Amino acid sequence: MLEKRGKKAHVIGTFVVIGIVIIAVVLLGFLLYRYVVPQTKTDTKEILETKVYMEDKIQEATYDVLYLIGEQGGYVEVPQKSLITEMKSISYSLYFNEKQLPSKEDLEKQISDYIKSSLVFYLMDDLQENESVLKLNNFTVILDWNSLDVETGLEKNTVTVNINLISKIVASNEVLLEEYSTTVNCPLSYFLEIADQIVEMELKNTPINEKFFSDRGVSANLLPIDSLRTVYQLKKFDPVNDMDYVFNLAIIKND
Repeated sequence: MLEKRGKKAHVIGTFVVIGIVIIAVVLLGFLLYRYVVPQTKTDTKEILETKVYMEDKIQEATYDVLYLIGEQGGYVEVPQKSLITEMKSISYSLYFNEKQLPSKEDLEKQISDYIKSSLVFYLMDDLQENESVLKLNNFTVILDWNSLDVETGLEKNTVTVNINLISKIVASNEVLLEEYSTTVNCPLSYFLEIADQIVEMELKNTPINEKFFSDRGVSANLLPIDSLRTVYQLKKFDPVNDMDYVFNLAIIKND
């Protein structure tokens, strides 16, 4: 009997020791997580500052290309068949009987290509001489320009730009960022729909009156150039930039 009790006590003692060890391990893990792990990570402030900086620059580039496309009738680089004036060049959306409006997919590609080729210039004030080292407040970011990829999505009144760019933040420690994104309010896709409707009506010689534009929630100016050429100027107020977003639509056709 005494022998059985001794064995039972031994088993209980073993479980107590195991319990103490488990509690000690859990406590040690908590202390390591609480006090050691944060010291091995780059400060969240530096990550946030990098994202805010990059996405502000991406947004600036996005607005620039959107306004350029609007001014030039849907193109970053105007095609050969364009209305050329002293002030600007506007692609003909209708060249006699030939439609020349870009597709939504083409616009997305133009925006992506512009940002991909020009983003480095928007960062230039803070880049070092080799254009791969970005100097921010008390830390640097090493940019891998070979990894740069840009994808643009057009919705009715918004434009979203997603960018992959490997960025190594070098501070107390190092961390990699790869993805940046910005969404801006811009009716480019909606204006493209309206422009297509105008072109179809012009082809059919259907009169276009003020009600056509008011029904679609936009304002427009009609700017006759001569007996053959006309520019429709579609406008919608942009509160972010405190100015009208303009899409110019040039038409040339026989009387």
